[in-house]
Amino acid sequence: MKPWASKILRLLGVINLAIGAFGLALVVNGLRSYATQQELRFEGYAYFFSVSFNLVCLLVLLLSGLLLWRRDGRGIKLSKWLFGIEIAYFVATALLSLWLTSSQNPAVRAVGLSIAAVGGTGNMGIALQIVTGYPIIALVLLTLIGRSLRHTKSEARLA
Repeated sequence: MKPWASKILRLLGVINLAIGAFGLALVVNGLRSYATQQELRFEGYAYFFSVSFNLVCLLVLLLSGLLLWRRDGRGIKLSKWLFGIEIAYFVATALLSLWLTSSQNPAVRAVGLSIAAVGGTGNMGIALQIVTGYPIIALVLLTLIGRSLRHTKSEARLA
């Protein structure tokens, strides 16, 4: 492995661990202080779905951080998978809540409003990643490192 690739993997590993720990602290704090409002009848379901998704993502982020720190190739694959899922989740929930809130059906509209209402608080665990653009930046770096590793392996076979 090239020295720059090793350093970037370790740096991404540390960032994953730091963001994962910070996100878990926010999720735990949010779970302690959450109270459902009566006017958004599906808010509780949307909130706990978002928090559950965040917990899974944060646990995978911590695991991938450890693997990246150890310069394990599985950490690259796991991180790329995770960041792709997180980006898709944010885009899907934004589009879904927009589509549902524009419905004329009151029950469908209530679901959309509930999803939109918990968008910030329910996703506080992984919000820091999205706000900073970390998943996109990390995906680019991990793809470059993955290509570098493939070229290094092919050069080693030719030698």
